[in-house]
Amino acid sequence: MEELKQKVKERDEMEITIKNLIAELEMTPVGLHGSVVDSEGYPRNDVDIPVIRSKRQQLSRLQNDYKALMEVIEADLHKLHSETKQNQKPAKKEEQEETKKKEHFAVIKIVSHDSPSYHSGLRVGDRVTRFGNIQSKANFKDLGSFVASHENKPIQVDIIRKESNGEDVNINISLTPVKWSGQGLLGCFIEPV
Repeated sequence: MEELKQKVKERDEMEITIKNLIAELEMTPVGLHGSVVDSEGYPRNDVDIPVIRSKRQQLSRLQNDYKALMEVIEADLHKLHSETKQNQKPAKKEEQEETKKKEHFAVIKIVSHDSPSYHSGLRVGDRVTRFGNIQSKANFKDLGSFVASHENKPIQVDIIRKESNGEDVNINISLTPVKWSGQGLLGCFIEPV
């Protein structure tokens, strides 16, 4: 996960550099793709040709590197998501029967992209029956302090998810609250019912 974050940071820095190079080239009389020679084939005297060529080459290299990096990030994201799916284990039959008796006390309303909740496998519409030691609406008010006290520690979350076939499935997810690029430690909005 840290390696992926580093690659995303590298990608962001690369995007800024590319944007700056494009802006610099567009400010010149020849722009990004204009000719550096006049109609008679002589070098133009109103532009610094070595600088233009150097910036164009640098831009071309960066765009190629950016494309390659994006392919690596995409592959890493696919790998991360497949690992996440493997970490989501359906509850055992006895647990499913017990959970069916339990009422959910909250619903996942928002899951931010690339958040800890997103990577744990939580989805919008999941109904929460247990969030660590919180198992009822009466204790829901303690959720914020519970999450804050478990930063960088996995929390077991039991949910009921309605599958595409209409069946309810009980799932146990391990969610680790961490600081990420967005707001909060989870990156989701949980609403009590």
